[in-house]
Amino acid sequence: MPNYVSPHAFCRQNVFSAVYFLAALYFNAFMQIIISQMDDPQGPRLPDVGYQLLSNASISTMWPNIMVVAVGVSAIIRLLCDRYRARTIRRWAFLQGTMFFLRGVSISVTRLPNPDNTCTAIVPKTDNAFIDAFKVIDLQIVTCRDVLFSGHTTSMMLSALLVQLHTESMTKLARWLSTGAQWLIWAEVVFGIFTIVASKFHYTIDVVIAICLSSLLSWFYFALVRLHKESLPYEERNKELFGNGPLFGTFIIWLERIHLDGHD
Repeated sequence: MPNYVSPHAFCRQNVFSAVYFLAALYFNAFMQIIISQMDDPQGPRLPDVGYQLLSNASISTMWPNIMVVAVGVSAIIRLLCDRYRARTIRRWAFLQGTMFFLRGVSISVTRLPNPDNTCTAIVPKTDNAFIDAFKVIDLQIVTCRDVLFSGHTTSMMLSALLVQLHTESMTKLARWLSTGAQWLIWAEVVFGIFTIVASKFHYTIDVVIAICLSSLLSWFYFALVRLHKESLPYEERNKELFGNGPLFGTFIIWLERIHLDGHD
């Protein structure tokens, strides 16, 4: 049966995932700066079913930020109790980075009017977009045109899905505790999504797209991992291990650090 190579604190896969995530985070922030400096007029807020249903809700736009942190902290606490926490965190960094790259493209090709009429962009009109991108990351700069799709929803969904799909519990007590943690995290995600729509932080469609993309990407990645661990004949898996198989399959085996020992 295939097994995972014993984890090392600073293996190449960990470094790759960290660099990939940071590059994607920077790319997304850079695109926020670029579109915020464009002079195209912003139209009125688009009609939205979520806003109509929650028209009486009055929630600060700080709540989505709070809930992203809450979900992240809960997920990290759960992952620290997992035997393969380094592997799971690598998965999160890779998948979250992929979503940031996709978001950087989506917000730049279609610029929707911001649903929050009170949003005031704080973007200096300079030629230092590369430097200003760092200020977006540490919240020194506020942008108002990056609404397609919701990065907050993506982050919460990926954290919850990785805890749901990619953690293992060996004992009965551990399974009970894991189930309780999953329920707590999902409750935080649901409330977080509610705050995003209720505060007009994003359009409802931004949330729907983020939920669909993060769910499909997580399930697809997990299916590929299971495929390369269990379904392929050993000879084919062994070829992929040495780089002779499909490119993405080879990448998955490398990133997951799957060791194929040839025993059934």
